[in-house]
Amino acid sequence: EAKGYLPMFSQPLPPRKRPPQGITIGKDHPLVTALRAGVNGEVSPPGSLYVRDFSRLQRKPLAVSVKTTATEDVIHTLKTAYASKFPVYVRGAGYSAAPIPDHLIALINNRPPAPEFDLTERGTVIVSGRTRLNDLEQALHGYGRSLPALPALQFVSVGGWLSAGGYGLRSHKHGAGIDSVRRLHLIGSEGVGRWCAPDDPDDGADLFRYALGGFGAFGVIDQAELLTIPYQPYTTMLFYDDGITPVAMCEALISQATAGENA
Repeated sequence: EAKGYLPMFSQPLPPRKRPPQGITIGKDHPLVTALRAGVNGEVSPPGSLYVRDFSRLQRKPLAVSVKTTATEDVIHTLKTAYASKFPVYVRGAGYSAAPIPDHLIALINNRPPAPEFDLTERGTVIVSGRTRLNDLEQALHGYGRSLPALPALQFVSVGGWLSAGGYGLRSHKHGAGIDSVRRLHLIGSEGVGRWCAPDDPDDGADLFRYALGGFGAFGVIDQAELLTIPYQPYTTMLFYDDGITPVAMCEALISQATAGENA
């Protein structure tokens, strides 16, 4: 069972047209049929999967869950939901601490069998939002590259991590994960995708800025181009006396973290 949801995107409903709570949708419901017509992944009516949050304490029923395997699946799901006036919530790896909201369609960004990425001559990597960071990082090591910042839980998806800000290991030195993003491919509420970058002359610059750390309020992060740094395959071990103070320990850690910059 998946552990939870990351509410990356929510399609608001028109007034007085919200379906009642506890609505029953079977396998032959028109919504399920419409979704299956354009989705290569699995489309499932309500069940016991994907119903708990990260704490595993809250439980909310689902109407439909869609496991995406490609960008086309995401686009078709959002277009169908938009036309049917059904809200959508997108889930990556399920490590969000956000509570499960009332929803009807869960768009599950299924983990690809292998990391989906391309290295560029600019020293960046273009990666799908479905790819797990652990898979990406291990693949980058084979090319002598690494991401500047890494989350404490590396099994989160790239899209989910960036939509939450991208903080984690090495952020004290390299900043958040969103600081290494060069451009994004976003899919909006109507199922239309576009690339956006901070130097776009139109509203793409605003979309880029608001989508990073925006918990999906401006679209689903389908792909991202990220900066990489040289991979350093070594481990630093620090030993301290029993009587060391917390302040002295922090100062020692900062000294170790900045040693490479001053070398």
